[in-house]
Amino acid sequence: MVSYPADRGFDDSYLGVPPWDIGRPQREVEALIAAGRFEGPALDAGCGTGENALAMAGHGEAVLGIDASPRAIGKAIDKARDRGLERAEFLVADVFALEGSAGGSTRRSTAACSTCSTTTNGRCTPRAWRAW
Repeated sequence: MVSYPADRGFDDSYLGVPPWDIGRPQREVEALIAAGRFEGPALDAGCGTGENALAMAGHGEAVLGIDASPRAIGKAIDKARDRGLERAEFLVADVFALEGSAGGSTRRSTAACSTCSTTTNGRCTPRAWRAW
């Protein structure tokens, strides 16, 4: 079961470019890709417009990006199509309310990614990137 957040105000952030959308993959993700640390399917939880997921898909990994913002997911889907990246999939969902497998998928992920956490100054900072 997938639930959607009641507060859609966050989605309005993607009418433009929100301050946490840097328009490229996070440095930590680029470093993990360069080191060959992603193997097999990956989950990018809180993927926003998908730059991290798209970078992984660009290196041949199957990636599922999940975000609560329909606008962000729409932009991620457009980017994947424009770049010809068929191994990137995107789903609108609240990652904190997923039950069972995301989108009914039974595949297992070998990498889980969390793109940011809000700090006291309201900025987002990378955290919890882990490949195993």
